[in-house]
Amino acid sequence: MNAERRAAAKKNATATASADADAGADADADADLIVDFASWRRDVARADETNATAFHGASFEACLTVACSRESFERALEAIATHDGVYASFGCHPLSATQWDDSMALATRRHLTSNERAVAIGECGLDYHYETDAGARETQKRVFVAQIEMAAELDAPIIVHTRDAEARSRLRRTHLPRDARVHVHCFTSSKAMALALFEHFPNLRVGFTGVVTFKSAKDVRDVVSATPLERILLETDGPYMAPVPHRGEVAHPGLVPHIAEKIAEIKGVGVDDVFRAARAATEAVYGF
Repeated sequence: MNAERRAAAKKNATATASADADAGADADADADLIVDFASWRRDVARADETNATAFHGASFEACLTVACSRESFERALEAIATHDGVYASFGCHPLSATQWDDSMALATRRHLTSNERAVAIGECGLDYHYETDAGARETQKRVFVAQIEMAAELDAPIIVHTRDAEARSRLRRTHLPRDARVHVHCFTSSKAMALALFEHFPNLRVGFTGVVTFKSAKDVRDVVSATPLERILLETDGPYMAPVPHRGEVAHPGLVPHIAEKIAEIKGVGVDDVFRAARAATEAVYGF
């Protein structure tokens, strides 16, 4: 994504954005899955309500829907064409790494270079939680590196997924330019990992989800406490991990305020301060 396209995207976002301090920007929501998941629960009314809240809630300003499997690309394109304030990333999730081939790489590149609302690559990365096969892990690494290189070539932000793969952080340091705009999403790694990433990548931000509100997530709250406010992105990772008091429900961008409130409590600052900082961080990474 070149500078002209980033400027155009920012201009369009500014034209439609609310100036309220509590306007929320969800930096990671699988918008297609939000509706699918609600429908899977056989509750059509709830699906409609979720969709309306996700895209038209009173405090909603913008969200990023993540298309990281081949089957999600068309739904993401439909979402960004249909709804104001919705942007998309395109790439290949590590658990879908076997899908990555020349045609998927070409489609990712085409969307990033031809659609002003396609603003990032990913989410991509390493996920060793479920994948224990050595060959499959090598495939994940190869596909991750390919997307890192594409992001660098296109000057596009990159959304990084990492789970049970901290020991491979050297892979990121080796292939990612130091000035890359990076969003490490749904951050649940260690405080030491976060601080090392901040030191190496000045334009890296970490995303915190509803997990931060969970009683069992003391380690995540410790990371929040150690993270500079300007490095924090707010995300739901919807439809998963809805924050307290909505645990077990469908997560959507309308629940971002609960995440912001918990972060404000941890940091000892006002909720408006969290929203302003996160909004500035979103613009710095994604340009909207």
